[in-house]
Amino acid sequence: MSLCPTKSSTYIGIFWVHEDSLNAGFKGFEEVSSAIFVWDNNYFQQMNYSLKRLVFIYETLLELPIEIWEGNTVEVLEEQSKSKGVYVVATPNPLLQSYISELSKKVNVSIVKDEPFVENDLDEDYTRFFPYWNRIRNRVLDQS
Repeated sequence: MSLCPTKSSTYIGIFWVHEDSLNAGFKGFEEVSSAIFVWDNNYFQQMNYSLKRLVFIYETLLELPIEIWEGNTVEVLEEQSKSKGVYVVATPNPLLQSYISELSKKVNVSIVKDEPFVENDLDEDYTRFFPYWNRIRNRVLDQS
């Protein structure tokens, strides 16, 4: 596994878009030949996602310049990369990290650093979104 910055030349290989990288403003989309999201029902079941969450993910995907594939995440990515490698945005999600680790045993995987939505110097651990949002809302809205 390697780490590469977002500001690079065109990526050779595919770009794996996962739920932590659903960002239409991501600069990497301009630099890839192919970006894909894998609709993995097993993954969604393990994450215990509700229908509402799945609809949100799907509707977001429709707004992005990517292809949507269905199946086992690692298998689909391995097949679609055609041995050219896979680029993926770093994620704190342990299950996605395990997929990245498993995939890196089969193809070259490069982890891409994304620019943060907002700089957060807060030390608190937020387990729910709204306490976090209430603390950073003004910083986010002032950037517009």
